Order: sequence, then C-alpha cells, then structure tokens
Amino acid sequence: MDIIIVYGPPASGKTTYVKQHITDDDMVYDYDAISQAITFSSYQQHISQAHDTCLLVRNMMLDYAQHIDGGKLYIITTYLSKKITDRISNYQTVRMNTDIDTCIERVNNSDRPDKDKVKQVIREWFNGSQSKPASDRKVDKETMRFYKSKEWRKVREQVLVRDNYECQECKKQGIVKTIDHTKHKSLDVDHIKELDSNPDLAFDMDNLVTLCVSCHNKKHNRYQKGKPFPKKETKWTGDEWW
Repeated sequence: MDIIIVYGPPASGKTTYVKQHITDDDMVYDYDAISQAITFSSYQQHISQAHDTCLLVRNMMLDYAQHIDGGKLYIITTYLSKKITDRISNYQTVRMNTDIDTCIERVNNSDRPDKDKVKQVIREWFNGSQSKPASDRKVDKETMRFYKSKEWRKVREQVLVRDNYECQECKKQGIVKTIDHTKHKSLDVDHIKELDSNPDLAFDMDNLVTLCVSCHNKKHNRYQKGKPFPKKETKWTGDEWW
C-alpha cells in the first residue's frame, strides 16, 4: 500500500482532506476515531487508558501496509514524527496549510470540551516546531544546565511540597498517588507551558505542576522503540495526542 501521512495542527482539516480522497481500497488511521471505538467515548475525548493501544494499532497498520499491494494507508497526525517515518521505507506527505487564525476559530466554534488545551497545541505548532513533537526534540546544553541549577532544584522542591508530593494529573482522574518525600525522584516537576517557547515562565510557580513519571512521559510523548507493551509505568509507546 502507498502510505500517505497527512499532518498539521488541530482543526486544520486533516480528517476532511482524507474523507475527500479515500476510496474503497484504502484504510485510514485516525487516533480520535480509534480511541472512540475502543472506549465508547465521545469523538476527540482523549482517554488516557486508550493512548498506548491507539499507538500500537497505528504501528501495526504501518507494518501491515508495507506488505500489501494496492490501495493507500492514510495516517492522520499532528506532527511528522520520526516515530512514524523511521518505521517505514517509503511514504508521501500532505501538510495542511490552514492558517492559525482559521484553526483557532474552528476550535472556538466547535463543541469540544478541551478548547483551551487544543488552542495551546495549535499555538505551539505554529511556534516554529511544526514537524517536531516532543519525542523528536533534543535537549540542548543550556537546558541541561538549567535543570541542574541550584535555583531550579530549590523551586522544584517548593512545587513538590505545594502539591503534597502527588501527581496532579492522576489526581484529576481520581487517582491519588502520594509519593514518599524521600523518593521524590519518581516525580517530575513539569512546565505547563513549555520552557523552550516560554523562558520567562521558567520559575513561575503557576506554570509548574507535579507529575508522576508516567504522566510526564505521556505528556511529552516519550517512546520506547520496539517495545509496544511497556513493562513499567515509566515507559510509554506514545508520541501523538492530537
């Protein structure tokens, strides 16, 4: 099968494009549609329990398509991630060129419950990292120095104490994970708005939140290549949320 990666920010028209071009011989990978199918949730309601399964389905479809003649496999994705392109030998790409104002207007006019979060993803997409999800980015020396600084370690501890050594994302889902303060390395303090695009918020307590390693990895799309079923909560198979 020919593999066509259709990518762009949320609300840029990726799904509409595929619907206009797909034929009876083709298949499509749509994260939102698969998540809805396996959880009976609403369309575009992101269920964390379904995330790694959706990514496993995507990888299986990519592997399958490379051994089948005829037809096309459309992959709908936000980013042109190496986690996709490194898995396949030949592919075509279609980048949606919808402008940021149109994308945000479409989100505002939609009935999505997570509008603010989606609009933040759109802004980050247009902020110079269109083809790089977090899983593809490299940590530069300056960033490494920041996270090793005494000032950061001090602020990090203040956030952990404020959040009672509990993952705030798990807490939202009704799961309370209180970590022994002597083992706080199993917790991460995360920048809500990414550090590279918002350096002025580096030490802003309102922009910092405590996450368990699992939730932190999931947010930043960490992926362990070749191991679709993680043995530990700290290793995830996902690199796409939108």
